[in-house]
Amino acid sequence: MNLAPSLHQHHLLYGYYEEREALCDQCNKHIYDRAFTCEICKFWLHAECALQQLPFKISHPSHSQHPLRLIYKDNHSCCNGCSGLSRNWLYRCQPCDFNLDLSCASSTTIPTQIDKKINHFCHHHTLTQFNYRKVSKYHPSCFWCVKLLSGVCYGCLQCDSLKLRIHESCLINMPTVITEHPFHSSHPLYIIASSESVRCFACTYYHKMIYSCKKCRFHLCVHCTNLKPSLKHELHQHHLTLFPILKSHRINEPCKKCDNIWIYLNPLDEIKFFYRCLECDSSFHFRCLIHESSAKHEYHRHELILTDFFVEDFSDQYYCDICEQERVPQHPVYCCKKCRFVAHIGCALTKVSSR
Repeated sequence: MNLAPSLHQHHLLYGYYEEREALCDQCNKHIYDRAFTCEICKFWLHAECALQQLPFKISHPSHSQHPLRLIYKDNHSCCNGCSGLSRNWLYRCQPCDFNLDLSCASSTTIPTQIDKKINHFCHHHTLTQFNYRKVSKYHPSCFWCVKLLSGVCYGCLQCDSLKLRIHESCLINMPTVITEHPFHSSHPLYIIASSESVRCFACTYYHKMIYSCKKCRFHLCVHCTNLKPSLKHELHQHHLTLFPILKSHRINEPCKKCDNIWIYLNPLDEIKFFYRCLECDSSFHFRCLIHESSAKHEYHRHELILTDFFVEDFSDQYYCDICEQERVPQHPVYCCKKCRFVAHIGCALTKVSSR
């Protein structure tokens, strides 16, 4: 038996980090480029310092029939030891498709593996169950509820960058029929797996998995089913809904306010969203409607600052402190830097009516 040495007592994240004041615990030089880090105790290790300690090949009791080789996988995988989400450096047996993360490769105490794969109507590939944990400095969200991943989750390991990831509870409770959706309340919407990409009426992207009205030519992608109108602006008669802009996004219609043709994204703008009115099928630049970088509200004594997103902690509950309704952690908000007061944009800019 030839185990890998333990790099650290806690799970390590791996990613690209710009030069910073932190020092590598191995060579005592500044951290730069690719590195391992522990968020619990601020441990840092250059990638090259870590690799100097790791043998290229090991034998492990959890897979005694073949040796495991150290490899780098840029896509996500599931550790066959702890069933945790893994990425980048790991030990692998290629013929058996067997993976061990660096922590499990250094230990003989291996928990019982979760080996569960299912087919689900939300995706065309098989979904794999895993225990979620951060594997890089980025914290992905569930594609259904848009909250940060936690606990037992499912994901498609065949798609690049784990584009399909979802909480187990969201997967179980995902409806096949949606009634009285605020975007289309007149008829029910039925889940359909289309062989060709269909344009979502809300976000205007094309998808193969959609909710569709059998009476109207109305289609809604899975993500947009969880959205609802959030802003009433004086420049428009209807309520507006906030949508993210993706790199591939092109809208050929002009912004209703400035009349400029919508192009993908201003790289200097940190707010990567736009507003749409689904009743008029019209769009607005975010900055054409929201000019205020700060706001004051009578429910709070401090100034509120416009922020591209605000994640309070690793809880899965995020609320607006004005309306006390749930908010999407990836959406821009107004927040107080002094006491962590957070509010929807529409709530922060709306004055409370006197009775």
